[in-house]
Amino acid sequence: MKKLSTLFLSLTLTTISYAQQNLVENPGFETGEFSPWKKGPTARYTEPNISSTNSYNGSYHATYIDSPLNGFYQDVEISANTTYTLSFWYKAYGSGLGARLWSNFISVTNTTINLTTSNRDNPLRNNNRYLPKTEEWRQHTVVFTSPINIIKLRLAIRSYVNSTVSFDDFSLIEGTLSTVDHNDFQKKVKMNTIISDKLVLTLPSKSTVNIYTLNGELISSDRINNGEFINTQSLSKGVYIATVDNGLSKVTQRVIKK
Repeated sequence: MKKLSTLFLSLTLTTISYAQQNLVENPGFETGEFSPWKKGPTARYTEPNISSTNSYNGSYHATYIDSPLNGFYQDVEISANTTYTLSFWYKAYGSGLGARLWSNFISVTNTTINLTTSNRDNPLRNNNRYLPKTEEWRQHTVVFTSPINIIKLRLAIRSYVNSTVSFDDFSLIEGTLSTVDHNDFQKKVKMNTIISDKLVLTLPSKSTVNIYTLNGELISSDRINNGEFINTQSLSKGVYIATVDNGLSKVTQRVIKK
């Protein structure tokens, strides 16, 4: 039998990516500054801390730690009666309510307009609920069609008392996510597809790597940087599915544990 060798292969499966332009400025706070985001819109709100510790992607993210009721926003120019996809990554935990998306629109007459008449039916206001609690980075996505006679989306976040919340990688694109093959991320992600004690990856950016059984059971989930590896010593021999997700693109590859 021909001996299998460890090969570094570019992933070749379909990738989901954001091909459209992100309309949010400084979406991941990678300038190291808060601007052009603003505290508010309530006057008593304060700016979040721009932290460089355990960001979802890149070097920085915004965070409130056990603060009073707080929030920040950015007014983003958009078109009326147009479909958009809004997404961001967050963490929210503690004894308080956590956080929620609390956005609306600015009209041509500079008045505020909500997406729906009732917050319970408004995904841009978390349907009057709160983001699910999580101590790990989690993505939240909303697809909506902007009302007529508006010129801006007021992309706003609220943080609640006795909660620690963090936000990173905001994205607002016109339309919905498109499916493309062989994009740049896909071409740059490489891994050893025959593994023994570790799965080593070459990555263009910090990513989440999940390993599943063929039945879809999640075995491990790790956030790693380029050149780091995942310990696979405890895996039984067999075939597994590895996914690599940087928040913008996701690729999938079979790996064999020998």
